[in-house]
Amino acid sequence: MSSSWLSSKDPELQQDVVKVLGPAMGLLLHHERHHDTVFERLPCLLQQYEGGLNNLRVTVSLSQILEVAYGFQVPLPNGKLKNISDLGTQQPAG
Repeated sequence: MSSSWLSSKDPELQQDVVKVLGPAMGLLLHHERHHDTVFERLPCLLQQYEGGLNNLRVTVSLSQILEVAYGFQVPLPNGKLKNISDLGTQQPAG
């Protein structure tokens, strides 16, 4: 469902979805049975960097997810941390 909302043409809706994805996905990470669901949604969230959304919102959501993953010692699937790191370093300052 989040991927269809993120692909909406309404930028305000996209911003709102990105804003709640971090906390929502963080809650899901508390339960091992939902780890795959969270990690399947990460590429969609990462694509928002390229979609012209406020990159700060995307970064905050990713940060919230990573904080929970770290706190609960949830390992990220192969390549996910590198993808996040690569995209984060490619963003213009400001």
